[in-house]
Amino acid sequence: MIIPNEEKSRLVGKVIEVDEKQLEAHRIRIELAERQIIEQSKRIDFYITEYTIEILAQKMRSGDFEVPDYQREFTWEDERKSRFIESVLMGLPIPFLFFWESAETGKLQIVDGSQRLRTIEEFILGEFSLGSLGELNLLDGLQFKDLPESRQRKIKNRSIRGIVLNEHTDEASRFDLFERINTGSKVANKAEIRRGALGGPFLDMVISLATDPLFVELAPVSPKLRLERRREELVTRFFAYGDGLDAYKDRVAAFNFDYTKKKNLEFSKNPKIINLYRTHLTS
Repeated sequence: MIIPNEEKSRLVGKVIEVDEKQLEAHRIRIELAERQIIEQSKRIDFYITEYTIEILAQKMRSGDFEVPDYQREFTWEDERKSRFIESVLMGLPIPFLFFWESAETGKLQIVDGSQRLRTIEEFILGEFSLGSLGELNLLDGLQFKDLPESRQRKIKNRSIRGIVLNEHTDEASRFDLFERINTGSKVANKAEIRRGALGGPFLDMVISLATDPLFVELAPVSPKLRLERRREELVTRFFAYGDGLDAYKDRVAAFNFDYTKKKNLEFSKNPKIINLYRTHLTS
């Protein structure tokens, strides 16, 4: 079959037209994506800092570094503490610490790194004895004070870098960062994050219900999960899924965060509904 030249020209013109439309659509998408990147980048305002081991230990002891409610208990076992201190002694790279600068107090709240910082404080200023080490086994059982003064000074002079989100970084951005951090230590879970970032009457109710004797009996969890506030997560999901599921899109953590924030406001405006919600779980 022979296609006339005019038809060929028409078909070629259509192909070119389609290609041009696709190129234009791609160009617009890239332009919008660039704007999105710039806009999202503006949400995170931070600076990089660096502290010596000595200063880190002192700031932990003095309370200049705050361990907020959402941070888990001091859960590192002695073996993990010893392993971390061994890494410090060997001069291995230590992951960044993450802080948030409080607008009210000016203190630095620990976003990620509380286990490392508390281990440093316990070793430098406390009575922590090293356990069974892998490479430096001759130090097994020793404390910081047992080391020669020259070695103590060298350890104190080592530094660890940190990233500080300043006071202008909003809570949504902080929450997003909490989700994304992966520095080699276990990061705060979702219940811990909400506890620190979204204090309010709804969250107070969640915390209270999570310790209700009947709920504790009906929702048994391991000691580890209890320290990680798993029951608080279960209570939050109970209300969020039963009451606000219409607002759910595709991210469970963000959905529960927004729901908690909204309910804090509702409970503040109308405290009478607190008992209604409380009864809904316990009845």
